[in-house]
Amino acid sequence: MKKTTSELWEILKNSKDIDKYIEENKDEMMDITLAEYLNTLLEEYGISKTEAIKKSNIQQSYGYHLFAGTKANPSRNHILQLAFGMGLSLEDTQRLLRTAGLSELYPRKKFDNIIIFCITNKIQIEECYTILERNGCEFIYKV
Repeated sequence: MKKTTSELWEILKNSKDIDKYIEENKDEMMDITLAEYLNTLLEEYGISKTEAIKKSNIQQSYGYHLFAGTKANPSRNHILQLAFGMGLSLEDTQRLLRTAGLSELYPRKKFDNIIIFCITNKIQIEECYTILERNGCEFIYKV
């Protein structure tokens, strides 16, 4: 991907032919499923599915369904749990959320601020859970 999202917005807003726009910008499109992206991240981060699921604190069978692509519409919290379990960067977490069709982390929301802080500072999910609780936010997962 070479163009920024802002550049794509401008090109699209000024386009008179959607087919031409799509053809000229096909390399900029995210044509990857959630399962494909999750498996790509496993390779990039050098982590196994089993380890990612365990560190995510999600149910094992649910996690395997996500990686297999047989679970549709996962919750935002489950995707965030996977981001923690895989030790993803903030940029990869945001792309994972987008790929899942979910809203990105937004720094004007207290919950999202805490998640951004924890991901950026490589804080483990259990400690993040404590910080969320201390600040009166909903929990990523329940123990």
